[in-house]
Amino acid sequence: PFRVISDGNASAARIRLGQLEQFRYAFGMLTGTKEPQLVWPMEVLLSRDPLQPPALSRDAMVASIAETGPLPAAFLQSLAVQFVEDNLKRLPPDLETGLVALFSTLESKGTRIRIGAPPDDPAKRTRGWGLLQMLVTDENSRGEVHVFLYNLQQGADLNTACRGAFQ
Repeated sequence: PFRVISDGNASAARIRLGQLEQFRYAFGMLTGTKEPQLVWPMEVLLSRDPLQPPALSRDAMVASIAETGPLPAAFLQSLAVQFVEDNLKRLPPDLETGLVALFSTLESKGTRIRIGAPPDDPAKRTRGWGLLQMLVTDENSRGEVHVFLYNLQQGADLNTACRGAFQ
């Protein structure tokens, strides 16, 4: 779902494309979505200018990010919102915003993914974020988070979803 456009710095474009694919992989693993896709493909322009958040153009979402450094939290948040809207059924509002906040802090370097750092904005550290952060970073529950989210998408209440996923 991604196309990275650069002014000739092929190495930076490959690194950014790898980071975006790592984001997509992590989203799929955590939510249990096989091959998550975007309704509109995303074209990412590498530039030295400030971040331009994703916006719909004629036939794709277009965003602008810096060539180097970590992916900006605002960009990751917008990307997470798009993936949630395009791949998941509705979740309880606090857990949906918590999931977006959780993915806004994702970091990837090569094949290593780090998720669960607290968002910079204290207002985003909600109960939903805290619950998902705890479940994702605990090795005993990490593998069953996708079952928990699936149960919630099917209309189960929080207690039933927890019992079904974590027994």
